[in-house]
Amino acid sequence: MPVFRPAVLALALTTALAGSVVAPAAIAANAPVVDIAYDTFTLPNGLTVIVHTDRKAPIVAVNIWYHVGSKDEPSGRSGFAHLFEHLMFNGSENHPGEYFAPFKQVGVTGQNGTTNSDRTNYFENVPTTALDMALWMESDRMGHLLGAIDQKTLDEQRGVVQNEKRQGQNQPYGQVWDALGKAMYPVGHPYHHSTIGSMNDLNAAKLDDVKNWFRSWYGPNNAVLVLAGDIDLATAKAKATEYFGDIPASPSMAQPKIDVAAHTTDTRAEMIDSVPQSRIYRMWNVAEFGHADLDRLQVFARILGGGKSSRLDKRLVHQDKLVDSVGSGAYGSQLGSNFLITADVKQGVDVAKVEAIIDEELKKLLKDGPTQDEVDRARTVIMAGWIRGVERIGGFGGKADALAECATYTGNPGCFRDSLKTLDDVTAANLRATGNTWLGAGKGSHTLVVNPGKRVEVAEDPAGTPPLFKLPAVDSKYKTVASDVDRSKGVPVTTSFPDLIFPSLQRATLTNGTQVILAERHDIPVVQMSYQFQGGYAADPAGKQGIASFSSSLMDEGAGNLDALAFADRAESLGANLGAGASLDNSSAYLSALRENLDPSVALFADMLRKPRFEQNDIDRVKGQWIAGIKQEKAQPNGMASRVLPGLLYGAGHPYATPMSGTGTEVSIAKLTRKELVAFQDQAIQPQGATLVVVGDTTLADIVPVLNKHFGDWKATAAAATATTIPEVAGKTSPRVFLIDQPGGVQANIFAAELVPSSKDASATVFDMANMVIGGDFTARLNMNLREDKHWSYGARSGAGGAVGQRIWRVSAPVQIDKTGESVAEIKRELDAYTSGKQGATADELQRMQKILTLSLPGAYETAASVMGTIASNVLYDRPDNYVFQRKAEIEGMTTAQVDAAAKTLDPKALTWVIVGDVSKIEQPIRALKLGPVQVIDADGNVKK
Repeated sequence: MPVFRPAVLALALTTALAGSVVAPAAIAANAPVVDIAYDTFTLPNGLTVIVHTDRKAPIVAVNIWYHVGSKDEPSGRSGFAHLFEHLMFNGSENHPGEYFAPFKQVGVTGQNGTTNSDRTNYFENVPTTALDMALWMESDRMGHLLGAIDQKTLDEQRGVVQNEKRQGQNQPYGQVWDALGKAMYPVGHPYHHSTIGSMNDLNAAKLDDVKNWFRSWYGPNNAVLVLAGDIDLATAKAKATEYFGDIPASPSMAQPKIDVAAHTTDTRAEMIDSVPQSRIYRMWNVAEFGHADLDRLQVFARILGGGKSSRLDKRLVHQDKLVDSVGSGAYGSQLGSNFLITADVKQGVDVAKVEAIIDEELKKLLKDGPTQDEVDRARTVIMAGWIRGVERIGGFGGKADALAECATYTGNPGCFRDSLKTLDDVTAANLRATGNTWLGAGKGSHTLVVNPGKRVEVAEDPAGTPPLFKLPAVDSKYKTVASDVDRSKGVPVTTSFPDLIFPSLQRATLTNGTQVILAERHDIPVVQMSYQFQGGYAADPAGKQGIASFSSSLMDEGAGNLDALAFADRAESLGANLGAGASLDNSSAYLSALRENLDPSVALFADMLRKPRFEQNDIDRVKGQWIAGIKQEKAQPNGMASRVLPGLLYGAGHPYATPMSGTGTEVSIAKLTRKELVAFQDQAIQPQGATLVVVGDTTLADIVPVLNKHFGDWKATAAAATATTIPEVAGKTSPRVFLIDQPGGVQANIFAAELVPSSKDASATVFDMANMVIGGDFTARLNMNLREDKHWSYGARSGAGGAVGQRIWRVSAPVQIDKTGESVAEIKRELDAYTSGKQGATADELQRMQKILTLSLPGAYETAASVMGTIASNVLYDRPDNYVFQRKAEIEGMTTAQVDAAAKTLDPKALTWVIVGDVSKIEQPIRALKLGPVQVIDADGNVKK
């Protein structure tokens, strides 16, 4: 998939958006923790290999970056880099077929591939014992791919990519990035066209074109391989040489020169789209990745619009109340980067007024510079995000990513150290100077405003004329080394696997009656906790849908003697990330604190829970933002379906008959009063009967006194709410079809749903296995049919969410709109064949899914958050501490007969279908299927005709 890539410190900001920071003293104290130690070597064929050892889990992150992206595509070849990302997942000469298959059989986690303007990467975490398999597979597609690419494969993946493009365009504001690329960079600049490319260029791609693209770019000398985790340098050298050493180098393709393409004048454009409110995008072209100015601009962006107490947020959200959200950031790329401000304008507000205030606040900051307090808080926000981010060895933004990014763009795997040094050295003066260099007088920006209305499709570019292809010569300095790998024997078989290890749990009871469950994790100096309370948004009273989620969201809008902004400032100064929310069956409040600031962070956490202010002006402000969020949900295909399905399945008046997001409705939220909110929270948030899950760098002896100090005398101020009764709902007896109109939509989003037993039901695990076979994995039947065989969809899935009562099982499949009827027919055919037993689960399918669900477990608990989530689920569903082991054993012992019996839980003749798309194009083919009564409804579930 194509991605919009943030730079090193921006990755830290993505972890820190909720205000997670670390005080300057704590930064100094924890400097060794922040670093990523590594070794590096280069094979004779030019492959750069980077090794980082981290033994906390028996897994190795394999992360390979090819230094090729959409910037390298000549005219007529747009989208080739991203298309090739997909082709390289379709098997190789010595392993034809789906690339994922061997990985699924060893318990891979976090496997994916992405493409952006500058690079293509592939990554996966595998058990240490499966490293040979992973390296064999990665090296086989690097050195032995072309024989596996034929016209059928090209056509299949071209169709998948085109549906991925349609899926993106079908979202609100989905045409923005194409427009911004063309506006920010002139024709001929490598960043002028989008990563996903034009439909016309993709359609024009020939098999020889694709193969020549591979020959040019995908050799070892144009790649960086990172091995991070349960591995050492000697092992990495031996295995990298064994599997990659005999692959010949490719030509040394020249990288484009840095070309920031800074504007000298301001420009402006508008776009009409099917969106609920106007959104402003204002963008500048700024310094390239690796330039210290980019790091300083990220700090500048944090101060300007990066958090609740930033300049733009204070002015536009809190003071003038003109926008529902505003933000700014600096996003790094190889040839030049972007500084971006976005704002969602409240309905009825003059867009020009918001634009003027953005300009005014920016000019103030450029003229006077930030305060020292702003500098300190922005610095610590970014540093804390970095600390939290390096807990993971692989995946998006983990340690392997940081090393590969630096090596690919700068040649120095440790370039993040330069960025951290720049961060440490920022001052008000140099931030002001850097801001003026790139955003000040003489530096132009481009503003794009997307306004509500009937969507106007942006015309596709005509197919370009590619230059004549001539493959450059390979540099004679690159050599190969002999390998003993006999690829004719196929993929190395993994015969042993690491054991599942889950942290031992320790317990205590606070003097207020709350049970504490602790899992120690000492990898990073962070302590996380989640206070679990009974009753979620299923407990919303009649006519007050959304009150549980809405009231929880207000808890960090000021507490004790701190108003909303002062509370945010205090959290930042402590290094605390905290908030509250509600799910279907419970509510929770969370804290992530730096170990050094644990006591005052818990004090702030206690104030949030015990003394939320619920100021009327904050209620009014958040109400506006909340209602705008509901309108955004109702503009998105998945959001529309998620809002109406519960009511259609459970029936009016049922506690679960509420939007899946828990946000309620515009009407119900608008009517809530402060008195009602306070009363609800007093009943819902009480220490008696609650559980506090703690995971991180502490001990029971250390944490209990801190918790008792701040929570021990906490007593309920109201009688607890009566536990919500979840009545059983009889299954439907016939199918129903509901269409939701999305005029101008280029895709149809198909949903088919029914109710299945509770997560607490004894059959829940075997039902989940039955779901895996039909739609719970990439390799399951629905996806292999609609994506890999028909290439009508970017992906089709099925699954059931968690619930104390009956839960919703649903299929979801976004498909190209001209294949809506055919896709529905295929989904129905697959479900009929499976649930009737005519095409029951095969032994091969069961074994494959058993391995996916069990062998991945040793790598599934790499982070404290994953451990905390599992403990919280055990609490909610009354599961024993060893549930992960019980579930593993149950899965390992399943038979196809059990799975087939569980599949009969589903009744294809009682499905509720919700299909979102342009009704003028989908209604006739859907009616022709004669599935059942067809009605057109709106995003609130009201019948239109």
